Amino acid sequence: MPSGRVEQQTDHEGTVMTERIRALLDEAAEEIRPLAADPAPGIVRRAVARRRRVIAATAVVATVAALAAGTVLRVVGGTGPAPREVAASPSPLPSPLPRVLEPEVVDGEVRFNGLILPLAPGWKYREVETAVDYCVIEPKTVVLAMNGLGPGGDCNAHAQLQLSDDWQRYYRVHMFQAGRRFSLGLNEIVLPGGQPLWLDDNEVHNIVRGMQSSFTAGSLAAPWAAARLSYEMSPAEAAAVLQSIRGVPAPVTRLVVPDGVSDVYLNLDGETVHSTDPAVLKQVIERLRGLERMVQPAELPCAGAKVISPRLPDWLLAAKDMAQLDLVIMNPSPSPATTKISVLHQVTVGIGTAAECSFATSSDGGRVWLPAGFAAELHELIGGKP
Repeated sequence: MPSGRVEQQTDHEGTVMTERIRALLDEAAEEIRPLAADPAPGIVRRAVARRRRVIAATAVVATVAALAAGTVLRVVGGTGPAPREVAASPSPLPSPLPRVLEPEVVDGEVRFNGLILPLAPGWKYREVETAVDYCVIEPKTVVLAMNGLGPGGDCNAHAQLQLSDDWQRYYRVHMFQAGRRFSLGLNEIVLPGGQPLWLDDNEVHNIVRGMQSSFTAGSLAAPWAAARLSYEMSPAEAAAVLQSIRGVPAPVTRLVVPDGVSDVYLNLDGETVHSTDPAVLKQVIERLRGLERMVQPAELPCAGAKVISPRLPDWLLAAKDMAQLDLVIMNPSPSPATTKISVLHQVTVGIGTAAECSFATSSDGGRVWLPAGFAAELHELIGGKP
């Protein structure tokens, strides 16, 4: 049908035009073959799903709307702009990554919530249900220790990789209460498969210095796996063991953001802003959910990403000095016996601040590209000074 303008018809042409419009509707309904008795809703749904039917469906919907209003329309030829596309309905919100607490050992690999830790030759796997001292664990062990390990004991240092579910140890909101300032920037390494590893500036320093020493130790968060990795080993062992860690290919989605957020915290450049204003919370959530340019697996790290250590050439900092945004669901009825804040759930979003290759990663899943100045925009929205 040629593009053109729409004119009103007078009532004396109504009978003729009604027959023409009925034929138009019948033809569109026959082409699309709706399952519903009423063809109009089916035509609209298919127009959204199949862009090639947009123009025809737009004309049909406009005609039906005019009939409902008691006006008969006629399309005449012209050279005006083509009809606008029917706007697609918002895509469904992504779901949090599934997580379990039971690891698997498959074909010499420890698998935990999408994280894969290969057992190097001579290494073993052990689960510890109660807190024990470091020295009790045999050398060259990947140990699942949900309750953590003791400080050590009277033994020589030996290689060990600890896995626990306390990934938020250094990311909980009590770190930022009362406007507390700190400058431990959030940095991200993207493992093969897409899983993020988060580490602050202090941990980056530990890796750099440790890989130059006779023994290295450190701790990293794997938020998508809801796990914390702590390691102690020689630099040569670290180069082999740490760089072998990878992830099951992660789903490419928008940011996973929770409902029911009661508090939002943003730490940017060492300054924390906080809000409980429902209007502010609504705008923050809408801005995050409106980010639809999803990062594809092959797009990170970007060209120019820095190697964290020459002895770990595969570990590149995909993002450095990210802002930390915390979306918190507080317990509405905390125990009166304690003055500590009571958090039911907390989702952390790393917000890139770089001028180029700036992206955001949610701890519950999803990674998206960011428009310029996004972190500063959130900072001002939540209450920071522009």
